[in-house]
Amino acid sequence: MSGGGWFSVGGSGGDGGNGNKVTVNNSNRITTAQKSSGAIEAQSLGGGGGKGGGSVAVGLVGSVAVGGSGGRGGDGGPVTVMNFEQGALMTSGESSPGLLAQSTGGGGGNGGFAVSVAGAPPKLPAFALGVGGSGGVAGDGGAVTVFDAGDITTTGPDSAGIYAQSQGGGGGKGGFAVSASASSLASLSVSVGGKGNAGGDGGVVKVTTQDGTRISTQGGISNFLTANSSPGIYAHSTGSGVGDGGFSVAVAAAPKGATFAIGGEGGKGGKGSLVDVNVGTGSIST
Repeated sequence: MSGGGWFSVGGSGGDGGNGNKVTVNNSNRITTAQKSSGAIEAQSLGGGGGKGGGSVAVGLVGSVAVGGSGGRGGDGGPVTVMNFEQGALMTSGESSPGLLAQSTGGGGGNGGFAVSVAGAPPKLPAFALGVGGSGGVAGDGGAVTVFDAGDITTTGPDSAGIYAQSQGGGGGKGGFAVSASASSLASLSVSVGGKGNAGGDGGVVKVTTQDGTRISTQGGISNFLTANSSPGIYAHSTGSGVGDGGFSVAVAAAPKGATFAIGGEGGKGGKGSLVDVNVGTGSIST
């Protein structure tokens, strides 16, 4: 956080790192029995952007505070999983997919707040300006490619046979802004909330199963209130949500005072990409 004078600017958050390429080739039989124990789990995750620093300015007559911008989220890298004919995959625990392939972008960092306060001596006007920092842009999800020629069996609840996903990160939120001024003559306070930034896009997702491949998910109900969700193949590409704009507050205390408070603009939502699923002449049972 920055502060201590009539003019203050918060530091910018650092950018998140990108996820690297992930490649898995399997020709072995894999069996798991514990909760949250997928037979194959391949993930590439972008790091989240750093938060912008907050800013506080206090001055006589005038003060200006500007919040720091949030850092950009890192992109998820491409993920490829090749499970060959000898690679029979079996899981029996809850939340244990047979094959999980996922690429996820990191979220944008939130913008820093800004607080600006000014008090004028007698017979002098006062002015205060506060501007919230902008949120960071989110990272995109990378391409996800799955080829399966081995049989897959899951018996636990919430355990898909193949789960393939590319998802963008969430956009960073704009920082809030507060300005206050006081004078025995006249005062003006202006505050502008930081802009929220865009959510990341999901990448292309492709799933292919070889002729003769069998996928079976047999999970029952995980509890009395929640039904089981164990699809044979689950493939999706999702753009993520936007960052909200920051709120703003402006206060002026004077015989002649004026205030302007403008809320920050929200970001733009991310987009999903192509999802392509090609199933051979085998079987899928759930």
